[in-house]
Amino acid sequence: MSRQLEQTYAAFMRGMYDSVDDAQAEKWVLSTHKRSATDQLSTYRGSVHAGLQKALADIYPAIINGLGEGNFRRLAMDYVNAHPSTSSNLDDYGAYLPAFINQHPALSELAYLKYVARLDWAWHRAFHAEDSAPLNAALLAEGLQQNMENMPLAVAPGCELITSDVPLYDIWRMNRNLIVEQQIDLQAGAQSCLVWRLGFEVCVGLADPMDQAIYSAFKKEARCGTKTPELLSKFDQEQVAAGLVKALSHQWLISHDKHA
Repeated sequence: MSRQLEQTYAAFMRGMYDSVDDAQAEKWVLSTHKRSATDQLSTYRGSVHAGLQKALADIYPAIINGLGEGNFRRLAMDYVNAHPSTSSNLDDYGAYLPAFINQHPALSELAYLKYVARLDWAWHRAFHAEDSAPLNAALLAEGLQQNMENMPLAVAPGCELITSDVPLYDIWRMNRNLIVEQQIDLQAGAQSCLVWRLGFEVCVGLADPMDQAIYSAFKKEARCGTKTPELLSKFDQEQVAAGLVKALSHQWLISHDKHA
């Protein structure tokens, strides 16, 4: 794209969010005998805003259920005005909504919503994550044998750990209509969640301390043997072995070893 075309596109996109007069609008939109350039740009603007709000609704169903459709619509309008799209791919839009919710003055008493939003976003990203090959079943059956020591392990693409200080797993499942609606005590205890994709299914599970330690250890690819001492400093050998086998069998921890 030429520099001039880039500048024209950038100016047009600013026009999607800011009021402009006919003189500015005519740089990008032709006026007709029936409608001015500003009027036609307003139509474009409405279409863009509606599309972005629809994208947010698709990505954040638990927030819609938590707030109600009317309140979510107002939140989405505020977000679209504050965060213009910077990508041609709508799947990339909405990443800042959890932080936006956390800072929104009207939602200050609903602090748990930022965690619900983070979990919705993680589900969305996991759904669109690249595929990863599961560990060879025969190798997994051998357990933590010597060939595991040098095996490179890593958290699967799209896998995300969401930590919280609220019963997030219960709140999120209720607002995704996965369990019946119920009264949830926000002081009932913290729940952290792992999100990953298994084939075509996005999985969400409770993350216990062992899961969290393994996730942190292998967030960046590392050989199993180099991270084992770190894990053994917090858990006994039996716990570490069981935790690694669980993570590998659930396929949120993977190996890129060519023999795996």
